[in-house]
Amino acid sequence: MSTGKKSLNLLIIYLFLARTIHAIQDAKPTLLSGTWVVDSLTGSQAQDISGFGLLRISFEANRIVVSHPQLKEKYDGTYQFDSTFQPQRLTFEASDSTDRKRPVQLRAVVETLDSDSLRIFWEGPGDEYPKDFKPDGGEHVNWFQMELSRETKDNARFSGKVVRVVDGDTIEIQKSDNSKLLINLNGIDAPENGQPSAKDSRAYLSFAILEKQVFVIPHGSDSDGHTIGDVFSPTIAPRWQFSLANVGLLMMEFGHAWHDVRSAAQNKEFADAQKYAKERGRALWADASPIAPWDWRKQEADKKKAGK
Repeated sequence: MSTGKKSLNLLIIYLFLARTIHAIQDAKPTLLSGTWVVDSLTGSQAQDISGFGLLRISFEANRIVVSHPQLKEKYDGTYQFDSTFQPQRLTFEASDSTDRKRPVQLRAVVETLDSDSLRIFWEGPGDEYPKDFKPDGGEHVNWFQMELSRETKDNARFSGKVVRVVDGDTIEIQKSDNSKLLINLNGIDAPENGQPSAKDSRAYLSFAILEKQVFVIPHGSDSDGHTIGDVFSPTIAPRWQFSLANVGLLMMEFGHAWHDVRSAAQNKEFADAQKYAKERGRALWADASPIAPWDWRKQEADKKKAGK
């Protein structure tokens, strides 16, 4: 797919988000006031949009702001929201930023799952409203489904500069208020200090993001109180709109970390990245039988226990 077509698809997603939230806001202003974040995105080109979870939609009164680390322009348009249908219908028009005279018209369906989450669905070319929340068109039809949740202290996205790389899956970032925070990269487990490949793993992560700005989607904390998060970097990704590289995924693709199935067993993208690196014998997979970090930690603990 060409960069131009990708950008147009991303524009459609942006417009879809912005006008959907705006329309629902008019219907239920008190329910949806505040900021929303994208939790999941599926669709015909969803794989082209790394870092979609960093999209934030904020609104108060009649004003709406859609923000993303890579978003440089804002778009607007007109809409009609009809709650008399099930599922509820939304129609809106907005101009393509590359051609203001050519409007983009979208017809979508939307529902609020509860007071803190909602779901929206669009299927192109958009001549008719979707009948429900699943695609029923041919293989060349574009479609997107998004689930969003109200932003809270626990799921608020944030950014910072990487000031220290502790090991192959732990970094320290400095936020805009100068506070520092340890982040464990979600879904991966890198070699522990003392294991073969540990130094290479840490060195590669340092090369990729040390002293650079990153963006974090938090997923709670570990037993030590360190934040677990998906970490994204714009400096190691293709340079088109909404493209951000998942740093944990990068570590696995180059063979510097394991897919941590204990915390991200259902992440097929991570599983595929590990398979890709293993088949090519990259980094730690150059060893015929590398020891997973969790097994190594258990062995070390058993040794200490036996030595007492």
